[in-house]
Amino acid sequence: MPLQLTAYGLQFTGDVMIHIIGPNKFQNQLLRSFLEVQTSLRCKCCSESEMPAITDNELRMRRLTLWDCLNFGTDFRNWLGKDFDPECLVVLFNVVPVRGIEQHAMERGVQGIFYTDDSSEIFLRGVVSILNKELWYPRKILSDRIRNGNGAYSGKHLTFREKDILLRIVSRNSNHEIAEELSISIHTVKKHLYNIYRKINVPSSFQAARWALKNL
Repeated sequence: MPLQLTAYGLQFTGDVMIHIIGPNKFQNQLLRSFLEVQTSLRCKCCSESEMPAITDNELRMRRLTLWDCLNFGTDFRNWLGKDFDPECLVVLFNVVPVRGIEQHAMERGVQGIFYTDDSSEIFLRGVVSILNKELWYPRKILSDRIRNGNGAYSGKHLTFREKDILLRIVSRNSNHEIAEELSISIHTVKKHLYNIYRKINVPSSFQAARWALKNL
């Protein structure tokens, strides 16, 4: 029975196109069938060399590209240096946990990663979160990125509390969770968020999280 995406918190209700890219056609066809059955979203499979041109209709959709990374060799970081379509949500799957490419992927604007040992349940929840414009990385990696980041921007004009809240945004905490963890009101959280967005010139928590990963 198809899963109801509303149960996973899907907020985006427009048209979606998912491209699954990689050399393993059988695996990709299974993944396409799984996503189409469970989500009713449209999917296409192709290899990197066979990527079709984006149609005018697809340009009006929210586009998500899933790249199979299992067979990538030592030049993986060089591959991450390529230019991605800025209007497309790029996600890596079949990532080997010990490879340690998460930080570089964040810097390149990759929306999330799925590991070789992730379950279908995690995969589905991650896809929904990414379509909701959230980042999908392990929380510890997100936290380490902010705490130990060496980006070009120091964030000195953000207060300690604002940096703390920004870290929690990156870690996918809700406003309610932030308020509970910091023992402050929802109103105070929203006031801090307003100040953060104004200082770094972004319109949303998603853009704030992306800004933090690239600049802190």
